[in-house]
Amino acid sequence: KAATGFQEVLHRERKDWGGKRHEVISTAFAAHSSELSEEAQIAILTHHRTLPVDGTAGKEKAAIPSEQMPDEETAVWADMTSEFDANRVPFADFWKQVCEKIGRPDLIALATSALAGFKFHPAWAKQSPANKFGQLQTFSFERRHRAALYRGLLVTADHMASGHTLPKPFPDLRQATIYKGELRAFQEKCRDTKQNAILRAPTGSGKTESSLLWMQGNWRKNSRVFYVLPYTASINAMHKRLENIFGKENVNVLHGKASSYLYSLRGEDEKPLDAQAKAANLAQLSKEMYFPIRVCTPHQILRYALRGRGWEQMLGEFPQACFIFDEIHAYDAHLTGLILGAAKMATKWDARMLFASATMPRFLMQLIQETLGISTDQIITPNPKKETDREVLEKKRHEVEIWEGNLLSRLDEILPLVENCSSTLIVCNHVRTALQVFDRCEQKFGTGAVLLHSRFVPRDRNRVETDLLNKPLPRVFVATQVVEVSLNIDFYQGFLEPAPIDAEAQRMGRINRYGARPPALVVIMDEQVHSHKLYDADKSQRTVDILRNIENPVSEDVLVEIANQVYGEGYQGEQKLQFEAALHLESFEALETQLIAGTHRDWVDDVFDKEDERIEVLPSYYEKEHNAAVEAGNWLEAKSMLVSLPFSMVDRLRKDPKHWRSIEVYESQPWVVHKPYDAIRGLQLDATENERD
Repeated sequence: KAATGFQEVLHRERKDWGGKRHEVISTAFAAHSSELSEEAQIAILTHHRTLPVDGTAGKEKAAIPSEQMPDEETAVWADMTSEFDANRVPFADFWKQVCEKIGRPDLIALATSALAGFKFHPAWAKQSPANKFGQLQTFSFERRHRAALYRGLLVTADHMASGHTLPKPFPDLRQATIYKGELRAFQEKCRDTKQNAILRAPTGSGKTESSLLWMQGNWRKNSRVFYVLPYTASINAMHKRLENIFGKENVNVLHGKASSYLYSLRGEDEKPLDAQAKAANLAQLSKEMYFPIRVCTPHQILRYALRGRGWEQMLGEFPQACFIFDEIHAYDAHLTGLILGAAKMATKWDARMLFASATMPRFLMQLIQETLGISTDQIITPNPKKETDREVLEKKRHEVEIWEGNLLSRLDEILPLVENCSSTLIVCNHVRTALQVFDRCEQKFGTGAVLLHSRFVPRDRNRVETDLLNKPLPRVFVATQVVEVSLNIDFYQGFLEPAPIDAEAQRMGRINRYGARPPALVVIMDEQVHSHKLYDADKSQRTVDILRNIENPVSEDVLVEIANQVYGEGYQGEQKLQFEAALHLESFEALETQLIAGTHRDWVDDVFDKEDERIEVLPSYYEKEHNAAVEAGNWLEAKSMLVSLPFSMVDRLRKDPKHWRSIEVYESQPWVVHKPYDAIRGLQLDATENERD
């Protein structure tokens, strides 16, 4: 960075340095140190960009230009060396100060060394006919692994230094108090089980505490903890829970909307721009080797395991780490295969895995066992022979009834039951249904009716969830499946649309949650209102058919047996092929023969950044307020007014002649959706457009 052109950019005397890379000069300079290994030189060379590529379209921007490499005399390399030499005198003085500061006077002489070529074997960066890079032919896995590890460490150090954040000593996570009461027998087994394990325990029985007790028993000094959940809403809720146990300074979230979530936690007296800077810094730190515990989606783990951008960091974090995959039943066949493939790879570095679920079907348990070699002794479930566990298994929290028809056709019978109960949960499969049911409930109960679905902007959703957690429950709460994944709430009765047993069990877990009252009424309709199949129709129908003939009240072990019946032998046909292909990906199984230091796979970012092809749009209701926040530089406040929708849905609105005014498209700012929105109902896509003014 001492090169004159780079300095002119820093001092804003010119726009850019013409694409010249400072890390090339850094590597040539550092190569004169006799103690610097080839692996360390590769880390320096690639700490911003990948190794030079063969001109493949779309990849050049991420790579170091080959003409800047000093392996042959080029005009660009000659310019770079002359620009560095032009600043030798002030640089030498500065370098002397650095060496004295770090106690390395032996390195002072480097400042006068001429910039020659690199001091590493050309195969590190050169292509060969047989392989994309010569590394695979020339170097052992240990050396390639070491170079990649150094790169991961250097990149995270560089990022933390840029954020003026020093690394901190790791706490002893075994010292935290997980549970103050008497442990159940299965919780004691979790605490005492070493190595990989499977945990199946009912909702409300202390499953989370059990997982953390397992973690404490398997944690090694300075090792990381990854608590993996399927949805950002459940991640955010778990983050708050773990903060209370381990301290705010030791826990953070890692998902695509982390900065917005962290901004939502700001204090009332905190200035918006100060809160924004703090949230952005915390979100960035969560990507680095900083927090001992991170709550994340599986995609963040897979981004590393599949060698996406920044994958080298896993080489410093996955060894001896503890991974808790909670709600493991929630994924489709392909994603389950990817998760198990990544888990198997990480266990080669002595990482420990726990897979947890309230309703884990037998077939899934067997797949996990076979993949990771988990013995029967390492499967933890409440033991009916132990009194404390028997209470959990025999606890009967629900009286389940199957009603013919759907929520709307039977609403006249539901509303009187709602009126005679202090709090009722109604769960719908579609936003449109939830709005229709809510309209009727609001007419009868006014502000005693509350609605929540996925088309609320974050600021309004946060308000609804905060009220639910901190105030008395409303008379009736109408929600979509968002209620399954995040809220620790306890209603007196519930009315549910049909869904597979695992989804219904999650919904039922929000009704008489702790079994402290007599069994609560849970009504499941045998039809859903709208025809679009949100869930697998066969599994939903099988669930309804089995529950129709179940003996009431329903115990927790019966719900598990129903899951076994509904899911049967597990993945079949196309699903089985998807699972097997994902589990046995070359990225997992051939790490030693495929690992190439200084490169990454661009397609991995494409897969995970699209987030199921969703787009954030701005309801016109918030347009003026959003634009004011943008002008004030408060981009996180602005993001709190956006709704995430499937791109296909937005595109359909944009192209449909009936809705030609609905979507306003912009290149450099969010698209605006002109549909009714308010803080009570959220975005109503099926209603008429808002007036333009």
